[in-house]
Amino acid sequence: MDLSTTYILVVDDDAAVRDYLQTLLRRQGYQTETAADAATALVMLQEKNYALALVDVRMPGIDGIALLREIQRTEVDTEVIILTGYGTIENAVEAMRLGAYDYLTKPPDTTKLCLVVAKALEKARLQRQNAHLRVALKKKDSWVQLLGESPAMQQVRQLIDQVATVDSTVLIQGATGTGKELVARTIHQQSNRRSELFLALNCAAVPESLLASELFGHEKNAFTGASQTKMGIFEAADQGTILLDELSEMSHPMQVSLLRTLESGEFRRVGSNHTRYTNARVIAATNKDLQAEVNEGRFRSDLFFRLHVVTIDLPPLQKRKEDIVLLVHHFLAENVRCLGKTIRGFTDDALQILENYEWPGNVRELRNVIERAVLLCTKNEISPTDLHLVSTDLPNTSADYSENWTLTEIERYHIQRVFERNEKRRDATAAELGISVRTLYRKLRRYNIIEDK
Repeated sequence: MDLSTTYILVVDDDAAVRDYLQTLLRRQGYQTETAADAATALVMLQEKNYALALVDVRMPGIDGIALLREIQRTEVDTEVIILTGYGTIENAVEAMRLGAYDYLTKPPDTTKLCLVVAKALEKARLQRQNAHLRVALKKKDSWVQLLGESPAMQQVRQLIDQVATVDSTVLIQGATGTGKELVARTIHQQSNRRSELFLALNCAAVPESLLASELFGHEKNAFTGASQTKMGIFEAADQGTILLDELSEMSHPMQVSLLRTLESGEFRRVGSNHTRYTNARVIAATNKDLQAEVNEGRFRSDLFFRLHVVTIDLPPLQKRKEDIVLLVHHFLAENVRCLGKTIRGFTDDALQILENYEWPGNVRELRNVIERAVLLCTKNEISPTDLHLVSTDLPNTSADYSENWTLTEIERYHIQRVFERNEKRRDATAAELGISVRTLYRKLRRYNIIEDK
């Protein structure tokens, strides 16, 4: 606490008491001023920010209890300690009921007075700090989940500030689980389009034959199974924001159609010759280096340059390890609140493990690990045995199976083996596993077998 800027007001009609308390508090390093009556004190409290007031009960005119009541009514941000030479239980109860920090009889014990003053000032400091945090959170309420004080995350937030209020196309690049959709939503929430729709489409999760329909819509009977007219996201999110995730998975013909819409706002539903228009803002996201994809001929250069107006690169969690403790405690508080548990923190060993882990699944994996730990923890602290960190170095043969593996580890191992055996073809892998391509895709993302948002 900076004592040089911490002001204390002593309010007492006895000049000797005022001088004594002022001298005592100044020797402790506090900036101290005095008032001979409550009326003068009220004026001074309105003109200067006093952290604490020491108030006598019996004074001519307005007494100390009435002054305390007026301070509470006007919401002056000042803690109050009541002092009186005529201490009664009734006065003490009334003072505490009105919000006084403490109630001391005169002459107060010097040691006790200094201790109570120090505690009252610490409470005042914490309350003001919390008030500042509430203001900051209100201004940045859409960043509640976009946590991190590392230089990389500060740069991300700075870029969001710069691009949110304009309509430029934004390209977000980052590895799986780094929070690309969260960044896109934050941009939307900070923009002038915040009252309109935000729609996200994962281009890799939609079969190529249906992607045009998802983007632009289709007319009834435009293709087999099109039993009714459907609106695409460009039409639905007109005036709002669209996130096109895993854009690099689009075929070249689809990239041409997308480029036309980005350039002119024009599109046509599948099966229609009628040209429609959209004013949706587009944010693109990918876990690949699009410049490298262009160099390899897998992505159109004209579409890349159209998207590459502003690029936000999200760092993997292992590149900003100074943020891990902040994220860990945030996810703990979040899950304790949701699950109704009474866990107060982590053991030192557990925290060290979390800080040293490489986090191949990034923030998404960290969130899932903490949720599971909170769910299964039976003590008031999370220990290493409550953590479940899935190794990314899976065994290569079935002989490496262990009876100590969980069902989750076994499923992940089996899916990766089948996926690799089928040369990472999702349709063949899903058929062999007896599940849908969409279910397979979700599991591949969950287990970080494929690189993803």
